[in-house]
Amino acid sequence: DIERQVESAKALLYGGQDARGLEVIDRSLADLERVAPTAGPWPLTEQALVLQALMFKNLDRQKEMLESFRRIVRVAPQFRLDPDAHPPSAIAALEGLKKELARARKVPLSVRAETGPTAAVFVDGAPLGATPLRLELLPGAYRVALVSGDAVSFPRRVELTRETTLTVDL
Repeated sequence: DIERQVESAKALLYGGQDARGLEVIDRSLADLERVAPTAGPWPLTEQALVLQALMFKNLDRQKEMLESFRRIVRVAPQFRLDPDAHPPSAIAALEGLKKELARARKVPLSVRAETGPTAAVFVDGAPLGATPLRLELLPGAYRVALVSGDAVSFPRRVELTRETTLTVDL
């Protein structure tokens, strides 16, 4: 169902209905936050955020466009837009943001599972490694979930302002 919403938003973007497309994308992103990380929502989340950024760009809302890209780059700094599918101005904005964020202060986040075997760590739905894991992330709010076999933790909301250690009991 969420995939259909994202495809619908893409059709609205290409049809020049950016304001309506933003409504659909906002719903999609809210729904994606509720999807278990085991369902692999990150690629669809990434796609939805790119569509959102492009709609903001079309509406001359530069700040919001950069914030959509920031949500991707903060957990996937290697992310790139396909030059055959995206306008050069969007690619330039993304690459400029990536350079800015690469120089920005990072905050350490250590994640470990309290008991049991190693667990996969998902931050904002993106798979970033396995416990014990130490990450350097931009300050801000993140959703962190752990998965080990059939066990899935409840997502933890973590506000990174200084070095933080998160211990999760699966």
